[in-house]
Parts: sequence; C-alpha cells; structure tokens
Amino acid sequence: MTFTEPKSQMRLLRILPISSPRTHLFRWRLALTFLFNDHKYLSIPSSQLINIDDFSHLLEGPQFIVRHDTDYSKLKALVEILDIAFDGGGVPGSGHSKRVERVGTGLKDISSKIRDTGMASLERTEAKQVIELTQFRLQFAVAKGRKGGSVLEQHFLKNQYGDREGKKQTLLNFCGTRGKK
Repeated sequence: MTFTEPKSQMRLLRILPISSPRTHLFRWRLALTFLFNDHKYLSIPSSQLINIDDFSHLLEGPQFIVRHDTDYSKLKALVEILDIAFDGGGVPGSGHSKRVERVGTGLKDISSKIRDTGMASLERTEAKQVIELTQFRLQFAVAKGRKGGSVLEQHFLKNQYGDREGKKQTLLNFCGTRGKK
C-alpha cells in the first residue's frame, strides 16, 4: 500500500499494460485492492473477485459524498478506479442487471450533486464527465450484457490491428491523433 492517494493509484493503473489476460487480471485485482483498500483481492480466486452489491455500498461511503469542499480530482480518480475495478460486472446471474443498474443510479446521484457551472471549475467538469461516462457504460453495456472495456479502454484503445506472429498490435488514439504502427 505504497500508493495511498487515489490520483497516484490511478496513474499507476494507467501505465500498467492490458495487452494480455494475465496483465489485465493483475490490473483488475490492483484496482479492486485500491478501491476497497483490502489486500484480499490480490489472492482470492478470480471467480470471487467481484460482488456488485459491494460497489453499491461503497458509493454510499464518505469518499463519494459531494460537499462544498470536495476534492474533485480525487473523486474523478476514485470513479476511474471504480470503472476499472467493475470491469465486466462479474458473472451474470439472477438480478444481475438490476444490481448493476443500482450502481449506475448511485453514480447518477453523485453526478447530480455536482454543480457544474461551465468552465468555472475544470476539475468539477472533468469529474462529472467521468462519472457520467462510467454510469452510462454500466447501465447500457454491462447491465445489458454487452462486451466493452472500461471508459479508459474505450477512449484510448480505439483500433486493434492484425496479428504479428499471432499477437495483436494496438493502435493508440490520444485526443484524436493516431499513433504509428
């Protein structure tokens, strides 16, 4: 637990590669560990990693309460970590989409409490945008059972190009510019 600040944790998660299933699993486990502040996520079986109800309870916690003195860059980092930690929403079962929608509604409630007055506070605007993007992904992709990565993966990993000796090569798209192969 060297990285205790959510902004530092998110920086670390951003630089970790997600090119193989093993590194994706490690990144997912690390995001869960950061989000819930519990080392158990590093060692429990992957089938037991996610409990959607835990996310609903987490959103009711003090770190997600919006007040006049809220650190919006920290809130943004926490929601980005939550997005990575939620991943595909676990194994669908009875009431899965309802529980996912409950988490999305929790995010919507947080977003509605942020008074975004245009460009008065860029941090506030960015936090609200990340919350809304995550909420939409959960409610319209995860709850409906569609495949899709986290908001960060959808934004930055636009195109994947064919194989090179059986490996996928990724073309990164940052801010509308295309990388080179």
